[in-house]
Amino acid sequence: MLMSIRRLVGANVVSLRTGSVVSELDEPIIDPYHLKVVAFYADGSDAGDEDATVLYTDDIRMFQSDGAVVNDRDDILTLDGLPRLQKIIDYGFTLDDIKVVDTAGHRLGKVSDYIIELTNFNIEQLYIKPKFFESFNTTNLIIGRQQIVKVEPDKITVEAPTVPKKQTALDDAKRVINQNYENPFRKKPAGVSEAEKE
Repeated sequence: MLMSIRRLVGANVVSLRTGSVVSELDEPIIDPYHLKVVAFYADGSDAGDEDATVLYTDDIRMFQSDGAVVNDRDDILTLDGLPRLQKIIDYGFTLDDIKVVDTAGHRLGKVSDYIIELTNFNIEQLYIKPKFFESFNTTNLIIGRQQIVKVEPDKITVEAPTVPKKQTALDDAKRVINQNYENPFRKKPAGVSEAEKE
């Protein structure tokens, strides 16, 4: 199931054991090497808070209309003793407003939203808001995960679109002219044979 990050942030976290709301999903923590949401901050805390709590996406059992379902409140952890997650947090990677360029060097715009596959929390699609002047003529671009070539702290590079060159009537005419046809009007006059001279 695909869902926008905008719908996930702010969703309730519900305990399966008690049926009560135990927290709320806050900003995602993204692993840039795998382009995956590995955890969410919980309880509205942020990275600067010493008592920040997180919820690993692996601990989310499912999503329902009332929010994310976890086994219990114990699935929400403090950052103490989570060195691997802390390393990802230290990257400080975020997709919000990150610049997107293509392999041909064209700047496409900035990420305005992204879509997550809820079965594995991979980021599957990026919504790109075009540059200001282009936004009058272009709606948001959608970039699929398979089009992403490189992820850097300040930009994402995607495959440039390739459109096959359209064959035109003029191209066909040039091809015909350039072929080595024998032109009877350009033949050198044949030499007069000895028999014709007599």
